[in-house]
Amino acid sequence: MKTTLTTILFLSVATISYSQNTAQFRESQYLKLDRNNFFVTVIEDTIRLKIKKKDGYTLKTTGISINKRDTIIHQSQTEKNKYVDFNATDFDLDKQKRLYGDFVQDKNTLKFYPWKFKNATIENKLEKNDYYIIEIPNRVVVRTKYSAWQYGALTLPAKFYTKSVDSLSNTQFGANLNLMIGRKWGNQKYSYLAEKSTTPYTIAKSINLIAGIGELTLSASNTEKNLTKEIKVASLSYGLAFGFQYKKIGVFIASGFDTPLSKFGKDWVYKENLWFGFGLGLGI
Repeated sequence: MKTTLTTILFLSVATISYSQNTAQFRESQYLKLDRNNFFVTVIEDTIRLKIKKKDGYTLKTTGISINKRDTIIHQSQTEKNKYVDFNATDFDLDKQKRLYGDFVQDKNTLKFYPWKFKNATIENKLEKNDYYIIEIPNRVVVRTKYSAWQYGALTLPAKFYTKSVDSLSNTQFGANLNLMIGRKWGNQKYSYLAEKSTTPYTIAKSINLIAGIGELTLSASNTEKNLTKEIKVASLSYGLAFGFQYKKIGVFIASGFDTPLSKFGKDWVYKENLWFGFGLGLGI
């Protein structure tokens, strides 16, 4: 049974060992309700969600014709619109602490498309508006909150065991590949500068479960029994990794335990001893 589990986990790690990327399930991006019943990007921000309202009509002359000595001026009628603050009370959303949806930037406008509600009354009210917007002031960064589940591979170039036998043996170097799955949360940032929209980017934190198969070298110096020669054994590694993401780069601090998958592993001095490691994720 142990051999089967080892093989499955090793093959799983091998399939993504060359990518070093993490992926994520559907991102949940949302606005928060403030004390005044307005949905804002971040609490205490003054940037509010707005809706389009009709504001009369404008007339535009499109041509002139003469009919039986009468001059007829042809005009087209265009609906005028204005944007006003979205009040949660008007949509029966005053108890909705978060408003989830999709964001699409169009120059200095952030279009917001709310996710559907199961409540038919609320859904009908929301559908009466074409879309909702957040205006991005020039040279101002607009933040929206979001969270997502992520998964992928994490490499730890080195591990440092908390138990010290000598100055070198408590440090393990090498590519320790781990499967990773966790939850991340943070801000998506949008900006508008010099009449051009910039690429949105993410700043986030995460907490992740990690597990992987590594290789250990057992010798007389790191076992409680005197081995006549060095032997290499597989080891199950598991723990937690705390991450910080800026744009497409993530830095991780990990901690966990190693369990050798060998009968000689019970004599390893670092068995079930806490270790710390550092890793780097790209393209997350």
